[in-house]
Amino acid sequence: NRSSPAVVGTELYIGHCRSTGAEFYKLNTETGKCQWTYTADADVFSSPAVVDRIVYIGTSSGNVVALNTVTGTVQWKADIANELTASPTVVGGVVYIGSMDGTVHALDAVDGTEQWTHATGDCITATPAVSGGTVYIGSYDTSIYALDAVDGSELWTVETGDPVHGSTAVSEGTVYVGSGESILALSTEDGTEQWASGANGQIDASPAVRGDTVYV
Repeated sequence: NRSSPAVVGTELYIGHCRSTGAEFYKLNTETGKCQWTYTADADVFSSPAVVDRIVYIGTSSGNVVALNTVTGTVQWKADIANELTASPTVVGGVVYIGSMDGTVHALDAVDGTEQWTHATGDCITATPAVSGGTVYIGSYDTSIYALDAVDGSELWTVETGDPVHGSTAVSEGTVYVGSGESILALSTEDGTEQWASGANGQIDASPAVRGDTVYV
């Protein structure tokens, strides 16, 4: 199971991987009872995003699926890539997700219509961070991208020197990201490096920020 759960009140949503097919579940957090199950067409590595009674997931066959949180019925399904292992972010009525073919996709959250795409040089496993009208995301092509959330145009890009596996965290005008054996702090305005701190091994995970401390 590589899908992290999303919890909203007493509702827990989580995906699953199986050799004979994948399933996505809604569970009650107090009893563990399964309230509904959606059988996907491929593995669900993607962690769900839940917004306005809709849960959004990606599948390893390249589909983004929107499910009604009450009934589990499919609201829409968009076939956008060959493979998706990343998780979606939903902000302002738009679903943002990266694909294994190295493309960032923006979809209408209501019907799944593709709004724009932006190509990077290698696969994307990270969840995009969206803040202040900008999408921040890393790629295996050793770069961090800042994209306009409305049209996908590139605002800036920074070469990190190593592939970026994890997601970015954005706080107080700074983007934090792990790349290789370093955690980097970049200005949200233009990508200027604020500081870099070395680790004793490769950073695959995503940083978290609380107050004036970054955890990775």
